[in-house]
Amino acid sequence: MKKKLIFIINNFFPAFIFPIKKNKIVVDSFRGNTFSGNGKYVTLELLKYSKNIDIVWLDKLGKMNSDKYPKNVRVVKYNSLSALYELATARVWIDDFRKKYMPRKKANQVYFQLWHGSIALKKIERDILDKLPEDYIKEAIRDGAYSDFMVSGSTFMTNLYKKSFWFSGDILEFGTPSLDSLKKNNNDEVNKIFSLKDENILLYAPTFRNSENKDIYNIPFLEIIRHLENSLGGNWKCIIKLHPNDQEFEKRLVDGGKIISGSTCSDIQMIINRSNLIITDYSSVMFDAILNNKKVLLYTPDYENYLNNERGFYFKFSELPFPQALNLTDLYSVIDSFDNDKYFENIKIFDSKIGRMENGNASYRTAKYIVEKIINLEGNSEKK
Repeated sequence: MKKKLIFIINNFFPAFIFPIKKNKIVVDSFRGNTFSGNGKYVTLELLKYSKNIDIVWLDKLGKMNSDKYPKNVRVVKYNSLSALYELATARVWIDDFRKKYMPRKKANQVYFQLWHGSIALKKIERDILDKLPEDYIKEAIRDGAYSDFMVSGSTFMTNLYKKSFWFSGDILEFGTPSLDSLKKNNNDEVNKIFSLKDENILLYAPTFRNSENKDIYNIPFLEIIRHLENSLGGNWKCIIKLHPNDQEFEKRLVDGGKIISGSTCSDIQMIINRSNLIITDYSSVMFDAILNNKKVLLYTPDYENYLNNERGFYFKFSELPFPQALNLTDLYSVIDSFDNDKYFENIKIFDSKIGRMENGNASYRTAKYIVEKIINLEGNSEKK
């Protein structure tokens, strides 16, 4: 029944009877997520750039979540008739995931696919066809055909979009909008959220796993903190930031003292900014963190199992610039013998290899392009 409904919506919603409003932009993130992702940062710049834009955000909770948005953003319930109407009458669509529900796109509508993530470690889209559901592949092909623009922060991702995303539009190498915040100092806000003072922060941010067994995340944080304090000095606390689907398990790991849940801050880039060291495994957080010269360690005790049973990687782990540990003994050793000079030299070489081009202005440049090139409104074009 659900498949039939999606088919009817995507093919027979009478979008053609509704005229397009040239100043309307409809934004969605991860199929109805609240104000977040690349779309959030582009929206904030659009609001600063021009007062004459009607911005609509599609949210699963609709107007119930209005207080989480800037006052000039209209919030409409995701996957509703109202959402379909807004899409049918918008000049511009913005999304960071594959659209499931959408009317037929008109010739004079423009779709910006601002794909989530900056550098892909795990293989995605066309490169893992044997691991993707058939319905998702159909959605991805349709979404790719509808997409007019993508935004990239590296030559590596530009080439990946061309090769693996069923996409033949234009790629704007402006950078990654959600990473702009890494160039800004928001430590006071993070300190307030987590009741921090001058502590050093370890961020633990592993990738999501489909397995019901979450014990992989239950590592001896206090012992890791002890090694950090002995090796690097200072007073340390750990913020744990698991995938939203694992928030219940995350609560079990905190102790109300040195180990803190990161769930009260939805923007992981803000936490990265405040952190002194990040431990992850297969998450693209590793690539985000080095934009702000953060130390990153990879702790991968399930490496062989993950490699054999998951999607595979675009990079050999030996090519990555981060110190790696397969077990706790190795992790403690890596912390105790961390070599700053060698680490940052490896980062520099890796960034050059992938053609990194993040300058902190991706959101502004994307908003400027939309306003001036697509909807042709006069805005505040003061160069940043």
